[in-house]
Amino acid sequence: MALEPLPKPLEPTKYIAQKPVPKLRKKAPVSLPRKVRPRPVDRKVSKLISLIKPYYSPEKIEKFKKGFLKKAEITKIKKALKGNLANYEFSIMNDSDPSVQLLDTRKILQEKLSSLLNEKKGLKFGLTLKPRMKKETEDGVIYREPYFKSKAKTITHPDMINDLIREAEEEILNNISDWISEGSNWVIELILDHYLNIIEYTPLRGSS
Repeated sequence: MALEPLPKPLEPTKYIAQKPVPKLRKKAPVSLPRKVRPRPVDRKVSKLISLIKPYYSPEKIEKFKKGFLKKAEITKIKKALKGNLANYEFSIMNDSDPSVQLLDTRKILQEKLSSLLNEKKGLKFGLTLKPRMKKETEDGVIYREPYFKSKAKTITHPDMINDLIREAEEEILNNISDWISEGSNWVIELILDHYLNIIEYTPLRGSS
């Protein structure tokens, strides 16, 4: 039996070097402008808005939201009112409800009294609220702008601040209630001013 011829050996092919692939430059990340988001509304406020929404216009609801988002401020009046050492004016947070105005400024009032107490051994303070009162009569509408003041409160320790603030607020609200009660037909049209009054304080000296 005849043997088959062996296959021819493979001939070496010519080596061709590959061209280097150019490296791609990494692009710098594009920083997108960050959207400025409005301050979120508290959940409790959102729930309250959902409850009152059917009864108020969109404009009233928006004003209500802004009242909660706005931060209370207190600024010193350059010239103190008569009989006071210093006076501070609060920003008007709610111009129609005295109780809400007092509540919304309570925190900044606490901070201011704490700061003043750190500078002195003791101090006296009072609160003043000035609304515009309106009354309809047979002869037409009449207006008054009375000052409702609390009694002077003496603070000698930081732990006294919260209770005395609430006492002062209750006195103002009671005074307003007396004004508009007994069928007088007075109503609050607008809250104009809200003050913190710092009154001269002379601590008692111990006997020798």
